[in-house]
Amino acid sequence: MIEVVKYTGQPIGDLEERLRFYDQVEVKATETTLEQSLHHDGLCFLIYVEGNLEGVYGCAYYSDSLQSPYFLSSDKLFEKKENRIEFLRKSKEFVNSLAPEYGYNNLLNVTCIDRDKKSLDWLRWLGFRIHNEIFTLNNCYYKFSYFSK
Repeated sequence: MIEVVKYTGQPIGDLEERLRFYDQVEVKATETTLEQSLHHDGLCFLIYVEGNLEGVYGCAYYSDSLQSPYFLSSDKLFEKKENRIEFLRKSKEFVNSLAPEYGYNNLLNVTCIDRDKKSLDWLRWLGFRIHNEIFTLNNCYYKFSYFSK
């Protein structure tokens, strides 16, 4: 069973250390900690599995022309089939609510091109287009894809 709770500054414990490999890469690319990032995001939710924090998702608001949806988790979120199905349902509801409920209409973010196929398939299933390009982030070159809705 998955429980989703709005983030209001509660501690996230050791979640950053337990994130999936490419989620850790993306957090490191921001040159900040996961907890620091969450404090600056406009809309953030915590995902609990059997009472344990196993993921976060949300949408950072940068301007009226740019909002950045994200999702980071541990592998534990996907261990049970019923959790995977519930997550898929809730993630689609969340993305579909961004424009009507929050006015977020310009969704854009980047993700590692080398990310596993399942993550990219999930983004496509949510309705995002994947574009392969090279991005410069924090004076380093990363092979990223960006996705836009």
